[in-house]
Amino acid sequence: ITASNFVSTVNLSDGDSVLALKNGTTYEMWALNKGKWESATTVSTASDANYSVVTEAEAADKKTFSRGNAVWVTRKNPTDASGNTNSFFLVGQYDPNGVTIEIAGGAAKAPACTQIAIPDYTGSVRINDIDWGGNPISTDLITIPNGETTIILRWVNGSWGQYKQVYNEALGRNRNTFVTYTDPIPVGTGFWYSRRAGAFSITWQPSEVVK
Repeated sequence: ITASNFVSTVNLSDGDSVLALKNGTTYEMWALNKGKWESATTVSTASDANYSVVTEAEAADKKTFSRGNAVWVTRKNPTDASGNTNSFFLVGQYDPNGVTIEIAGGAAKAPACTQIAIPDYTGSVRINDIDWGGNPISTDLITIPNGETTIILRWVNGSWGQYKQVYNEALGRNRNTFVTYTDPIPVGTGFWYSRRAGAFSITWQPSEVVK
């Protein structure tokens, strides 16, 4: 689906924008102007580039998004006068046969990032229910937005989780313990995958969705 059709302009205002990763190190941006999405810029996310403009983004009516790839939507007025959230709408097709998502490959000193969206509208997803095909390694990270904070998950012994201080009765004190992450990610949200090794792909099956 094209960038111009993917994010509906209903309830959005001029000056709102859509950003999407072009690859593991740059992203493209489109701004809403007089009710239409217009190309803005392609920006480097590399630390030594200081977020400098690389080139103009591809035309919104030509740029296509694949299922399972996420975007940012930045808004000037995310709430109305009463403080209620102004909802907006994403457009796309549901594929009951599953969705293949490409995870960008990076290097030890230059990790690549991939935005991943939940390609299902019927329920939430648990990270550890996804079939990762044995590809993640210990240096991979998943970052999940959580309000004004983020949740960072690591791959340890075949599952995603976090290190937390957990009370150990035998020791009589707290101990730094790896805890598998089990909270579902709500539909309509996404997360980041940071990779310091070669690229790989996953196939997201509808059976992995929590109804």
